[in-house]
Amino acid sequence: MSATPRVIPQADEGILAMIGASTEAVFIQTHGCFAFANPATARLFGVPDVAELLGRPALEWFHPDVRELVADRIRRVNTERAVLERREERIVRPDGTVVHIEVSAQPVDYRGEAGAIVFASDITARKEAEQALRVSEDRLRFALERSGTGVWEVNRAGDLGFHSRELDRIFGYPDQNTPWTRELLLSHVVPEDRDEVARSLEAAYGRPVEWGFECRIRRLDGEIRWVIAKGGYEGGDDGRAAHFAGIIRDVTSHHEAEARRTELEEQLRQSQKMESVGQLAGGMAHDFNNLLMIQRGYCEILRLNVRDDDPLAHALDRIDGCAERASGLIRQLLAFSRKQALQPRVFDLNELVGDLDHMLHRLLGEDVEMVTTPAAGSATVLADPGQLEQVIVNLAINARDAMPQGGRLGIEIRHIEVDRQFMRGREGLSTGPWVMLSVSDTGVGMDEATRARVFEPFYTTKPEGKGTGLGLSTVYGIVRQSGGAVWVESRLGDGATFRVCLPRAEGAPELLARPEYGVTRGSGQVVLVVEDEPELCELAELMLANLGYRAQLAANGGAALLMVEEQGLRPDVILTDVIMPGMTGGTLVERLRRTLPDVGVIYMSGHTRNALEARGVADRELDVLKKPFSLDDLSARLRAVLRRRGQGGPAA
Repeated sequence: MSATPRVIPQADEGILAMIGASTEAVFIQTHGCFAFANPATARLFGVPDVAELLGRPALEWFHPDVRELVADRIRRVNTERAVLERREERIVRPDGTVVHIEVSAQPVDYRGEAGAIVFASDITARKEAEQALRVSEDRLRFALERSGTGVWEVNRAGDLGFHSRELDRIFGYPDQNTPWTRELLLSHVVPEDRDEVARSLEAAYGRPVEWGFECRIRRLDGEIRWVIAKGGYEGGDDGRAAHFAGIIRDVTSHHEAEARRTELEEQLRQSQKMESVGQLAGGMAHDFNNLLMIQRGYCEILRLNVRDDDPLAHALDRIDGCAERASGLIRQLLAFSRKQALQPRVFDLNELVGDLDHMLHRLLGEDVEMVTTPAAGSATVLADPGQLEQVIVNLAINARDAMPQGGRLGIEIRHIEVDRQFMRGREGLSTGPWVMLSVSDTGVGMDEATRARVFEPFYTTKPEGKGTGLGLSTVYGIVRQSGGAVWVESRLGDGATFRVCLPRAEGAPELLARPEYGVTRGSGQVVLVVEDEPELCELAELMLANLGYRAQLAANGGAALLMVEEQGLRPDVILTDVIMPGMTGGTLVERLRRTLPDVGVIYMSGHTRNALEARGVADRELDVLKKPFSLDDLSARLRAVLRRRGQGGPAA
């Protein structure tokens, strides 16, 4: 903008005197040089006297970075008679000090020359204060951004006057230009929590209070997160809140950690419960198995000598049936508590399920359709095939009971690669290759409370007398003892899927030979029975006699050594208890094989896996005949041992 220049005559001493007394720097320049300056100008430009300025170009005091712009402005004032509005510049004093000034100018005629009168103020202190404030604000902003906390302020109308970048990040917005309002914030709160949050805010607006709440929000990308918000207020003249400020923080990781802690605590309680039941079962297993062995053994022998139409036959069958049920309960408790003796082998799970196909069809009935999907290639695992059969049968029975009107049972085997995400919340898994067996049904399904207790011992949803509540706990125990994991996926009305994962095994799988059953008589072979329980010794002698063998009895390992090494006994088979006072069955066999290198050996035991391991007996090294065993079991084991010795087996 151009203006008519004011004329300042040299003789106007009043004006010059007034300018000279001003505390603000005022100077006149013509042709770009100082023509007049007051003492304040000398102080501003860092020279001792005004004389140091007069006649010198004003431009040489300005900072090199702004010199070109200042030169253009001087030209405009001098030639175009333009008014220079207030603006900030920098000058450099002779001692090198940089001074921030605020400067304005307007055209004048001085001594007949066109020029400009310039007004300048030192604003260095203000600029330093502004810079310090900016640094402080930057530090605060940096701290806020790194704290993971969103900061905001909002007025009574619900409009946000300020918010930090973290607020946008929490809600998933890409930049800081989000037009936040109270309504927009509430729209991100999940519907289940929205009413409570709205009530909390309304109460604060109506009567100023310190407030805070925790809720779930749905981010812009749809992800659900947990946040905690806290706020304070500034009261208005009417007693209501006029201004709010607060913070909001994402606490999802805390909720996840709490959920994980609760899950681990529940797993610990479950583990302790299982351990307690296991200790109880393990403590009584040996004595119970010996008692049941005697009961079942004598029942079998008596039954051999009683006709089917004899009234005693039915009574003996009932006694033996009860003993079998008691034996089954002991086995299930030991399986659940992971204390049974396993005989793991590498085998193909596809083959095992295929062998069970016919039996499972009969077990399920005609109103249940069964569909089996094997894995591609061999699904090799290291486990006890007999125990894994029990797992599959128990799961199939559970599925059948869940479909009283019939339905569909699916058995699928597949290879999976477990990563850390898949492991989450699934006890027993580790990263790597696994084989997964899934057994699914279209039955009634189960609610969350039932799912949480489904593997507990003695827990059942079946009517009284329809189940022991040990079927699924047995599944759990066998799978966990085999180094695997098991869990259930189900919703009420949508059926259930039980998933069993076992580590994939290396090496060629063994063929699964079916055990031979049925009593086969011997031909007088000698069996040395080593058993510290006198009643079991007598029973073993009677059982062997009924099978066509000759029994020699020894009450302990020392007596057996005496009979062989000093009395010259040469048995065909040694039937020995594993754990006995003084000498274990394994130690006895080592000693006897110095004299009888080719003797056949059958180990028997009523102890748990833990008890065997505690005495140095490895499950995989011993083919243990578990008490209580039947005549069929003993006959089959004797037949197998004698065949391995090349005797052709006992006579049929």
